Amino acid sequence: MSPALQSLFITLGVNVLFGIGLFIARNWLKARIERGVQHKFNEKIEHLRSDLRNSEEALKKELREREAELSMLRANVLSGASNHRGLLDKRRFEAVERIWMAITKLAPYYSVASMMAPVDIEETSKRKGDPRISEVFRTITQQVPDSVRSEDFATAERPFVSEILWAYFSAYKSIVIFTYLQAKELENGIKSESILNTRRLKTLLTKTLPHMSSFIDENTPNSYYYMLEQIEELLLSEIRKTLGGLDTDKDSIARAKEIMAATKHVDADMRIDGTEI
Repeated sequence: MSPALQSLFITLGVNVLFGIGLFIARNWLKARIERGVQHKFNEKIEHLRSDLRNSEEALKKELREREAELSMLRANVLSGASNHRGLLDKRRFEAVERIWMAITKLAPYYSVASMMAPVDIEETSKRKGDPRISEVFRTITQQVPDSVRSEDFATAERPFVSEILWAYFSAYKSIVIFTYLQAKELENGIKSESILNTRRLKTLLTKTLPHMSSFIDENTPNSYYYMLEQIEELLLSEIRKTLGGLDTDKDSIARAKEIMAATKHVDADMRIDGTEI
């Protein structure tokens, strides 16, 4: 083989080997770069996963802490509400007890009402100025001592009882005190005609005892005394409902408003007389 041909083969062999080496080197470098990039990517993915796990754990911990706080707050609220209901129930029971005590303190007025039941107010008022009439009614009004007249009859208990219970109590109180003032006017020779006018008292009784409206219309005012016992029974019934935890129905609330409106008119007549009630 000629030297030229040998040189050609050597050059071709070197070129082939160089090409193969370059190919191998390029692939090796590419693989290395890819492995390096993949490694860094894996590291970043792992760091990200680690951060996410840490964030998730922190979030779970925070949620557990908040849940614990909410549970404690809920327990405190429920406990406070329970205590509040307990205190309110206790106060409500005390209120109905004091209202019934007030009814018993009104007994002297009730006694006057019983003595006034046989009296014809209209006919008796025509004899005003008669000292014998004054003496009779002075004896009647003396049934109510000064200590009772200055008594505060359960005013502070109103917020703690039902509307209808308070309405029945107010109606009862107004009726017996109004009757006492009638006796007082007949004792003093009649200075306030409003106390002798029973029109508003009649309206109050009709609103309080609607089932007795026919009886009220057909009878004279001196018969009103005989209906006080029925009002007492209604009052006792509402007290039992309160003690039993029963709610007031809508009809009772509406009736209570009518009774209270009528009571205010009767009380206004008594204030004209100068009496505080």
